[in-house]
Amino acid sequence: MNREVKIKTSLHNRFDIVKKDIRTGEEKPVAYAENIILNSIWDPLLVNNDYREHYFDAIAFGSGTGTLDAGRTTLFDQIAYATAGNTEYEYDLDEGWISCRRSCVLSEAEHVGETLTEVGIRYDYGNCIVTHAMLQDMNGNPTSIEKTDTDIITIYATVYVRWAAMGYQGGKIRLNLLPDAYDVDDHWILKWLLGISQFAYGKTNRKLVFSAQCNGCFDYSIDGQDYIMKSVDYVRTASVANKTVSFYARLPADNGNSDFGIRSVTLALNDQSLLIADLLDSNFYTPSEIVGEQIGTGDGSETNFKTAFPHIRSGAKVYVDGIEQTSGVSIIENAPANNDLGPGMLQVPVGTTDDRAVLGMYNDYKVADGVFVNTLFASYGIYSVWAERGTEIWVSNDLGSWSMAGENTSAAGTITIPSEYRNYIYWKIVTKYSFAGWRCHSFLTEDLPANGANVIFDTAPALDSVITVDYTPGVVAKDANHVFDFTFTLEFGEYTPT
Repeated sequence: MNREVKIKTSLHNRFDIVKKDIRTGEEKPVAYAENIILNSIWDPLLVNNDYREHYFDAIAFGSGTGTLDAGRTTLFDQIAYATAGNTEYEYDLDEGWISCRRSCVLSEAEHVGETLTEVGIRYDYGNCIVTHAMLQDMNGNPTSIEKTDTDIITIYATVYVRWAAMGYQGGKIRLNLLPDAYDVDDHWILKWLLGISQFAYGKTNRKLVFSAQCNGCFDYSIDGQDYIMKSVDYVRTASVANKTVSFYARLPADNGNSDFGIRSVTLALNDQSLLIADLLDSNFYTPSEIVGEQIGTGDGSETNFKTAFPHIRSGAKVYVDGIEQTSGVSIIENAPANNDLGPGMLQVPVGTTDDRAVLGMYNDYKVADGVFVNTLFASYGIYSVWAERGTEIWVSNDLGSWSMAGENTSAAGTITIPSEYRNYIYWKIVTKYSFAGWRCHSFLTEDLPANGANVIFDTAPALDSVITVDYTPGVVAKDANHVFDFTFTLEFGEYTPT
């Protein structure tokens, strides 16, 4: 089995030039410039060479003219360059972008008599520029700036990284950019894309994490648990010609085999989940079809049976002694493996970015502050939740109108959810105190058949009858007869402002 998922991102660079008159103190913007991305950017960004994979080191400025060409590595006529400092970040997750602005200052005594016409971002290790742009006035016309001994000129350079805000493949593939999960300055994948830091230099745990139940679990310190089946060191490869970088790992035949299948794969670096592929009912790969799986033998009394993999897509067929059963039997699609909905059924709602839950795993399944979805709300309501002291549980069906379904005011423990709230779609965790770690776990339902059964007969099959099922699992049906290869690939392009 081999799966590859692709995430497309684009880069853009803008310069803003501000002049200050030291005699009057007047400060005003006098020019700007929009990039072309040069071919020289892809080697430091993509090639697996940790100590030199940052491209936003300095700002170069010059006095030349000419036709911009992606193959250049120098300005037309460079005056000088200056180290880029004063780093500032901005981002809008709803629109799908993040930016890093850095600047350099030309004092009144520097470069007097020079004429500035061109700028670029400079990559120190390669002694070359990686973007190139010609100055324009505020109306978009070509312009130049005369440097005098009464002017202080500040050149601001901003790099933008853009991606699909709603994720890829219907939100099943996404960058993990939860606004409250990490400070931007500590988020390695963002700083790497913005060209100001190495991606993995000094990081000892570089993994693809294969999870049986969680959507985006990444605690690779607990390999072998039901939730985290296996974490594997990835192999990183790059193609400068195709502007791609890939992270590949293989689950061997004797690893990652469980009763749940593979629910998600996460690219993790030390303690950060960076890229997430949710495999549950995803359409970006061709699922395996299981034909003739024997799920039990009739004893004249048992009515509940279960398939090897609990997540079943629609269209399954049940047979008794080879005869298809078109009535008298029900199939629970995407059934939880037990009465805790947390591990497999709770998801961050696609498209909500300002208050999303951090779904993760530490010794057992837990969820931090934010909003999540009970994907089985119509069939399986949430009966109770274990929560820390000072936790409120709010519910909604539209992400607009919220009702409080329970709270722990003085001590940690189980919150029983009133019956009128149990089948709500959206659940919000709100905490009053600044506890370290996770807030809630054990989202229990009382409506499941025993032992995770998902094939239910109205009348027990006869003694010694053979029950088989044809079905398509909603997850990757990994077993001891197969390896599973998985690749995350980032594809890069250049964004053109409109």
